[in-house]
Amino acid sequence: VMSKTKIICIVGPTASGKTALSVELAKAVDGEIISADSMQVYKDMPIATAVATKEEKQGVPHHLTEFLDADMTYSVADFVKDAAEKIKDITSRGRVPIVVGGTGLFVDSLANGVTFGEVGVMQEIRDRLQTLDNEMLYNRLKMLDPQAAEEMNMPLNKIGKVMIIAIVMAATWYIIMILGTAMSTPGDVLSGYVNDPDCVPVANCFAYALGSPVWGKLMICAAMCGILTSWNGFIVGASRVIFSMARAHMLPGIFAKVNKKGVPVAAILLVGIVTILSPLLGKSALVWFVDAAAFGTVVAYFMVSLSFLILRKKEPDLARPFKVNAGIVVGILAVGVALFMATLYLPLYSPAPLLGIEWALVGGWIVLGIILFIANKAGANGKKSKAEIEYQMFGDEYKRF
Repeated sequence: VMSKTKIICIVGPTASGKTALSVELAKAVDGEIISADSMQVYKDMPIATAVATKEEKQGVPHHLTEFLDADMTYSVADFVKDAAEKIKDITSRGRVPIVVGGTGLFVDSLANGVTFGEVGVMQEIRDRLQTLDNEMLYNRLKMLDPQAAEEMNMPLNKIGKVMIIAIVMAATWYIIMILGTAMSTPGDVLSGYVNDPDCVPVANCFAYALGSPVWGKLMICAAMCGILTSWNGFIVGASRVIFSMARAHMLPGIFAKVNKKGVPVAAILLVGIVTILSPLLGKSALVWFVDAAAFGTVVAYFMVSLSFLILRKKEPDLARPFKVNAGIVVGILAVGVALFMATLYLPLYSPAPLLGIEWALVGGWIVLGIILFIANKAGANGKKSKAEIEYQMFGDEYKRF
């Protein structure tokens, strides 16, 4: 059937305008639309899958959307078989089939007439592989395909250990810097540097210890490189958060759009513009932003630690690639440490609590968060199913429904 049937295919990334174009085209050529999206086949997930609404369809028939439960699998072989049947049915009625979607493998296999045999699930192989832990599976992959093993992400059970080592090394580095600065320069000279608003004490101490101003300039250059890497990390991390929230319909859809290379341009531009303009507000404003954000970071530590304890109680069977010995005790200690760090920002005993304007910034962020939360709950996104919540939070690989 496929070798003799001409079909129209419209493909592209999410939010590129495929739906609107396909509907207008279908009305112009008397066509019907066949979805080639691997996620739109599932029911009760309209927001996460961005399936066309009744209004968007404008009366044009759509096929292969919202017909499976979220816990069912749907392969490319299933799609090719179902799409071929739909194409045959549509053409038999004298209408034009239009295949629309962003799952490239689906479209490519259908358009090129790829055939799939009755392979089956191979349950025996699956059962055998499930007896192996992540490290054993990774070592097996290294033997079969070393390049793929090198390119893949670090095994999940090692991420926690690497993070702990990285935090300890970073803290050790700063401790060494502080001690080195304090011990390399006499107290009266160091006090002069600290009280001079136009100098960089660490750089001046470095130059004093080595007897040449060149070393101070070198230290400043190294510090600027560190700032640039942090800046780059902030842009990547923040833009990814904005993009993910937009994909989950918590922010305007413009931030979920990507270009042909899959880059969330709008999200990166927003973060980049804010980052570039912030220094123009002056040193005082930057200090306010940094101090308020530092308190927010401590709050985030507290929420993560508290979430750890809650999940251990409510989800005892949740898969945990990285397991901590005496996890409950560690979780309680983490919550306690985060609370202690939070008190350092309060005007109780800390020598450097947050200023009034910094607390105003924190309060403003909290109020904005409450407003967005209420708006989200009142909108369509707040009425989604548990399956869709799982998909938005964890993606197709880790959802449990």
